[in-house]
Amino acid sequence: ALPLDVSVTDFVLKIFTLKNMTKCLIFILGVMAATSIWDIIVEVYSRPTVLKPKGPRPFFSNHSSSFLTDYYTGKFHPDRAVGRSDLLVAMYYAPWSFHSRQLKHPFEVVALVLRNHKNIRFVAVNCWTTTGECRNMYKIYQFPLIVAYSSTVYTVYQGEHSVDHIYRWVVNVRNPLHVIRSTKQLDELKRNSHTSVVGYFPFKAMNTPYGYRAFAAAGMVLQTGLMEDEFTRFAVVTSERMAREIGMRFEGDIAMYIPDDFEFQWSYGTAATASNIVDWVRHNREESSPIKWLQYNKNTELMSEKFARILNQSSMLLLVTFLTPIYRGQSDISLFTELAREYWNCKEEDLLSIEVPERGIVRQKYISQALANDRLACAEVMEDVVKMDSCCRSLLPSVDWNMACASSAKFRWEDELHADANEQQEISQKRRSHWTEQVLVATEKCVAVRNGSLDANAVLSRCCVYYDEISQPELTAVQKLIARRRLHDRELRLADSCMRGRLYDYMKYPERNESIDLFDEPQPAVDLSIRGMGCHEHEENNTLKFAVLDSLHYSYFLDKWGLIEKQLPLVIAIDANRELFSVMDGFYSQKRVREFIRDYHSYLIPNHFMSEEDSRIRPNHAEQVASVHPRLKDERVLGRLTQRIFHDLIENRHNTSHDVVVFFSGGGWHAPSTTALPIYHTAADYFSSSPELIQFYMIDVTRNELPYNFNFDRIPAVVIFLANQTDISWKYPDTLPFSQPNLLSFILSHCSARLRWKMALTSCGRICVTQNRRRLRQRQGKLIRAIHRVRESRYRVLFETKLQYFIKQLRVIRRVLRALNIALHQSEALAEDSVNSLLHNYVFEDFYRE
Repeated sequence: ALPLDVSVTDFVLKIFTLKNMTKCLIFILGVMAATSIWDIIVEVYSRPTVLKPKGPRPFFSNHSSSFLTDYYTGKFHPDRAVGRSDLLVAMYYAPWSFHSRQLKHPFEVVALVLRNHKNIRFVAVNCWTTTGECRNMYKIYQFPLIVAYSSTVYTVYQGEHSVDHIYRWVVNVRNPLHVIRSTKQLDELKRNSHTSVVGYFPFKAMNTPYGYRAFAAAGMVLQTGLMEDEFTRFAVVTSERMAREIGMRFEGDIAMYIPDDFEFQWSYGTAATASNIVDWVRHNREESSPIKWLQYNKNTELMSEKFARILNQSSMLLLVTFLTPIYRGQSDISLFTELAREYWNCKEEDLLSIEVPERGIVRQKYISQALANDRLACAEVMEDVVKMDSCCRSLLPSVDWNMACASSAKFRWEDELHADANEQQEISQKRRSHWTEQVLVATEKCVAVRNGSLDANAVLSRCCVYYDEISQPELTAVQKLIARRRLHDRELRLADSCMRGRLYDYMKYPERNESIDLFDEPQPAVDLSIRGMGCHEHEENNTLKFAVLDSLHYSYFLDKWGLIEKQLPLVIAIDANRELFSVMDGFYSQKRVREFIRDYHSYLIPNHFMSEEDSRIRPNHAEQVASVHPRLKDERVLGRLTQRIFHDLIENRHNTSHDVVVFFSGGGWHAPSTTALPIYHTAADYFSSSPELIQFYMIDVTRNELPYNFNFDRIPAVVIFLANQTDISWKYPDTLPFSQPNLLSFILSHCSARLRWKMALTSCGRICVTQNRRRLRQRQGKLIRAIHRVRESRYRVLFETKLQYFIKQLRVIRRVLRALNIALHQSEALAEDSVNSLLHNYVFEDFYRE
């Protein structure tokens, strides 16, 4: 046998051969490879799946592609697109943005309304997609954003996201400048605007005056859609004679007018750039403008301090009305503006004058008249302006136009002007008797324009209106080109007027009562004059800032103030120092507003408290329950108070026979109020057997404005009011925990004596009755001995009042003892009827009164 060590060595050599080592190495490498593959698989399938984002999709429908271009891929640059049109209006949006989706339809409607203007182009750009050129070029943090481009100038829209406001903004941006040719036009411009900026730029030898481009750019940049900019007009004077009349001497002079009071001149030391002109106008306008506009950006309106800042600076006279920016010259705004100018008229010569100066108050403008003209323009558009012009020109040799148009300045029949109502039918048969249908048939162009729906008189009326244009001989090709150009411009104006009228109908504005004359007294009496009142009250910081609020876009203010059911327009006086919020009564007119302002300065206007009935009606789900369980009908419920009911029930209560407990709640969202309400319900249920002695109510202080003495520092609050005592009430202590025992103890310790007696008698069982009967007998014995001592005393006269009080107490105790004896013989506790008859006895009545 081999030695052991030799055997082990042979065994090791047989195992660790080259072949076996190769197999082992391959096995180890296989295990390592399998482990690595398994780790890769686990890592790949355990990480979150990242999907590639979907490609951008069109934001606007294909129906609007003819008048609105949607760059939904984001590949857009304004420099490339602005050269194709005079005005480019771009909306930058994000597909996920809620405000972008809201603005989508209004922007589409405005583009549709202005589609006839080939020089205005509307585009929409997706500025959120990462593959787009827009996102790489701009960093937009709030969507959507509307920008208007014209050449190298642009302006950003900051107004309301509605069709009418965007439409008016585009119209203003398209024509930022007005041309002034006479002082009459200048006066009208001042009267119809709150701020007028006039520049003198004479055009000579077809050269652009120095500073004109900057002035025109400032006029466009200042149009941002805000109401302050809407009532700011830029105008240009080109005549040297006209410039001298208004005090301008040098080319490039700029003057800013705020009617009646202020005039600012541009400083020559400042460079006349567009940004400098805009800053200069805004700075002076902010200080001197007669009207402030409460308007907020949709993305930041909840974070704005504009309203609070105005209230902290001064008192406010607020006009709440619905704005219709489609048509200029709103009557209620014009009246409010004129009153503001009179209120802030600080001219010394006017203040020293006794007589009321004549003021050029703009007369009431009726939107219905402008709307009727626009609808008439729609009729002319339907008739086709070009075909009508051709028809009228074809009739020139066949009609005696002096006879046909009656040689009137407005080309109307003389018999129409002097027609009497009684002879209307007879005269209508004689009118235009010379006109025959055969004349229209003789011309092919008139047959085409009539189309079976237009009679001869309508065709004649159209031709008479434009007779001066169609009767001019066209001698040269240039004159023909000018005539076609005028015809195209007239067609475009009619289309604009027609679309404006249709847009007004589309907006569905509330109806205006145009039968009321707002300017009822053109020359008010001296005692109603408010001239210079803003100057006299400077020292007391009691002046009124005039402001306007749009009720269509900011109706939540009316809902919060409880004025949602009031007839518009409304005039409200707000004074933070006096804690005054007063609403003018009656309809809106010049006389009433003057009286309201004078009463404000005389401290005669009452305060307005918001009541829950005045707020917007919300659905009451409790009333929708079809059937109620009979047990719930008899269950005690809390009475709900509003400001009006609270005023009558608490502040003006007289001859009441019951106590009142009121729970002042912070609303359904207020956690402490909702937590304390079940405890208050339990307390109300505890006293449910005595509705004739105590009643429980609750009031929401967030929806009802109460007098200052009921504005508690902590909510909820519980207050008890005694019957027939309007000046006595008790509030639940703030330091006392709000629990059922504490609340019951508070009510019982402050309620009427009759209620305490009733609760004591009705809640007393056999053991309670036995103990109290023993105590009452002891008290009865003490009273008898005290009465005998007083009667036998030599000082009886001095203690007569106390003697009568002891006698009344003795009578009450005897009545109670008699009732307790009956209770011990009949039942465990006193019956309800027995207690009520006992408490209403005349003996108890005298005792309560004491």
